Amino acid sequence: MSKKPKGDKFAAMTVDEIFSAWEQAARDGLAAGLSYDDRIFAPRGRLVATYKRAIARRKADTRHPPFNAADFRNSTRVARDIGRICSLLCGDRADHKVPFDVFEQAAGLAKVHAACPVAPSIGTGRWCDVGV
Repeated sequence: MSKKPKGDKFAAMTVDEIFSAWEQAARDGLAAGLSYDDRIFAPRGRLVATYKRAIARRKADTRHPPFNAADFRNSTRVARDIGRICSLLCGDRADHKVPFDVFEQAAGLAKVHAACPVAPSIGTGRWCDVGV
């Protein structure tokens, strides 16, 4: 029996595992003392549902290669940078919270992030544009 290629562990990641990695990266990108509005990562919230639907669609799309190590690395880099952008925009807020609308605007910048090549490049671009 042959060994599975190393990248298969990423292809085997579930929607929830991919989303959890993205959420953790976004939290890691925040400056010390800041936190996200509770609605942003609410398990049954609109934003989480939007991200998870997008992940599920991309995982089911057999026209493209499966989620791989580069996709993981680049998409978590983008999520971490979203946290950094939120920190820059909200660092002086008295409540130390990143509002929902600020997160959405920062996440919208992912479409132009250097780690998200656009067509016709093959790579992680489709993992960055999740319709937020």
